[in-house]
Amino acid sequence: MTHSVGGSYISASANSGWLGATIAVSKKGTGVRINVLSPGAVDTPSLRIALTGSHGAGQVQAQVDKMGEGNPTGRLADPREMGKAAVFLSSDASSYVTGVELFVDGGLAQTG
Repeated sequence: MTHSVGGSYISASANSGWLGATIAVSKKGTGVRINVLSPGAVDTPSLRIALTGSHGAGQVQAQVDKMGEGNPTGRLADPREMGKAAVFLSSDASSYVTGVELFVDGGLAQTG
């Protein structure tokens, strides 16, 4: 399954990781850590409302499932999974992590 993404989104997304790393280097010695959380598609109430509007209430789950087929995990993320990644990046457990872009996308970024 192939998803088409606009060039401006790809450009902005690619730049966010570079920007995070650049800012992290500029904060050297301050104790401030800068990281970028790059989420994949997330199964949210907003997504389901949009799908209801575009496909009808009876097709929402089928569309969510179809969207997840292109992901190595075979599904969309749960919002709590994004929260757990954000908590990790802001916790002492990641005290030696700075300047990284953490892809929380079920491996989709690695599929090329």
